[in-house]
Amino acid sequence: SGVMDRVIVECDAKGKAQRVSIIDYKTDDVSSDEALAEKVAGYKPQLELYREAATKLTGVPLARVSSTLVFTRLAKLQVV
Repeated sequence: SGVMDRVIVECDAKGKAQRVSIIDYKTDDVSSDEALAEKVAGYKPQLELYREAATKLTGVPLARVSSTLVFTRLAKLQVV
């Protein structure tokens, strides 16, 4: 469970949703690339649920729903 921090829905000229980008901000203190990989793996199920929810809410196929983690303390983006 959780709350999607940011959802961007891109629509065509007729207003139909075509693509969705989910951005989730994390403030974890991560000290190494290995620790970052572990955190990303741990958050992956959460992001998959968010992607599935976005598909149900917008009708956009799962293949066109992306998710990204932003680790604010590291200033790093991780596509999940």
